Amino acid sequence: MIVTATPAAAHARLLGTDPAEDAVVATRPEAVRLTFDQPVRPIDGGTVLYAADRPPRTLPATADGNELRVALPGDLGPGTYLLGWRAGSQDSHPISGVLEFSIGHRGPPPAGPQADPAAVAEPFRIAAQAAAYLGLLLAIGLAVFDLIATTLLRRDGGPHRTGEARLRHRLEFGGGALGLAGWIGVAVITGRTGAPLVPALGSVLLAAAGLGLLAVAPDRSSRAGRLLVGAGAVVAAAAALPLGHGAAKGPVWLMLPADLLHILTGALWLGGLAGLVILLGSARLRSPAVSAALSYAKVLDRFSILAAAALVLLAATGVVQTLLILPEPRSLIDTGYGRVLLVKIGLTAVAAALAAGHHYRMLPRIREARTGTAALRRLRRGALNEAAILVLAVITAGVLVGLSPVPAAPRPPVRDFTVHLDLITVRGHIDPGRVGGNVVELTIVDRAGRQTRTVENPRLRAIHRASGLGPIDGTTSPAAAGSYRASLDLPLAGTWRFEISARTSTFAEPVAAVDVEIAP
Repeated sequence: MIVTATPAAAHARLLGTDPAEDAVVATRPEAVRLTFDQPVRPIDGGTVLYAADRPPRTLPATADGNELRVALPGDLGPGTYLLGWRAGSQDSHPISGVLEFSIGHRGPPPAGPQADPAAVAEPFRIAAQAAAYLGLLLAIGLAVFDLIATTLLRRDGGPHRTGEARLRHRLEFGGGALGLAGWIGVAVITGRTGAPLVPALGSVLLAAAGLGLLAVAPDRSSRAGRLLVGAGAVVAAAAALPLGHGAAKGPVWLMLPADLLHILTGALWLGGLAGLVILLGSARLRSPAVSAALSYAKVLDRFSILAAAALVLLAATGVVQTLLILPEPRSLIDTGYGRVLLVKIGLTAVAAALAAGHHYRMLPRIREARTGTAALRRLRRGALNEAAILVLAVITAGVLVGLSPVPAAPRPPVRDFTVHLDLITVRGHIDPGRVGGNVVELTIVDRAGRQTRTVENPRLRAIHRASGLGPIDGTTSPAAAGSYRASLDLPLAGTWRFEISARTSTFAEPVAAVDVEIAP
């Protein structure tokens, strides 16, 4: 059937189309032609082609007297297409409609507007966010660990090896590069999805500034070096604040410091473990002197104390964030944010258990001259396992940023609706309320609640809110006393505006509209 707007006396009326409505043509036509009973003019952006395998495309249209010509792209393959069109008639009123045709054979119905760009980009955003977190945490933690190791080993005359320091610096540089690339990736994806770009650019600038301060620290065992490392760590960690939930949750004076401290303590733990693995991974570790093992023990003692403090602060700031972000305890189970948060908490708890075992079992053995070397090797293996678990926890943190802690409000399809037309009420029900063929049942009742008939069958037409596709007219016929039935073929999911009119007397035909949700 050819679907058009209900014509008024002076409006243009569609007489025919080429190809015809619902036609199957053997090859792609060069253009679609729509013929009217009077001259028409094209409306800019008013002709849109919908296909099942590609996004909607706006096509150019030209008018020649009573004919509207829409040129078709040359890359159309076999399948079914919908052409939504709009044109202006002589009285300046726009008219519109939908033409369905197929090339070669009938195919799946067009999908209409594509998915939200943010949803399409979400996997890439998660990867970029995880890279940003992982790289920054490694760079910050390794810088702090290098400061501690360099200071203690030099002060105690321990085995400060340039090879180990060089490897730490390379990994720190690699982590910083990964983190900065991650933040740039987040900014690019943010811009592509149309979200506000300023917070993402702020993260890039803060990350670059903080990493720059870490890189220019000349001698990290000096006072100036320690100040530069501390300032760089804080600034780099602040890169995560503009895009985190802390920027949108209050009170800001509590949430933002808790968020910053949470990131810093995580960096000390993860980056410190990476530095510990490098420190214990030297080839000379296989047969170190007793004094060397004791020097390592002093570094491990200091790192153990720092890691314990970081773990306490990590847990405390995590609790504060959870209480401020989640609206209620049920959100831990009812939302994707809560479930991913539970995974992160579980991973962190496992890593903390491993850390406790290292502190209470390994450190006493390292201090013993006979068993210190074997314990150092076992500690290195344990630190690798602990770091791997923390990497997974960091990845979950990247996922959390894109999730909402608020349960999504259920929005079931509206299959029943009611509209009021002056002295009568129309009660409607649509079945099945999904893309494709639908049956709309209309019941007319008067003010007393009795079913009644109208002078003519009610008119029903539908317009897709998001795309403007339509109107699509429903064919209405009597079903029972005071009841009517209309058929509607709705090709797109989403919100449709149903316009219902009923002639209640010779001179009165009130019109009302209602929004109806159509499921995929």
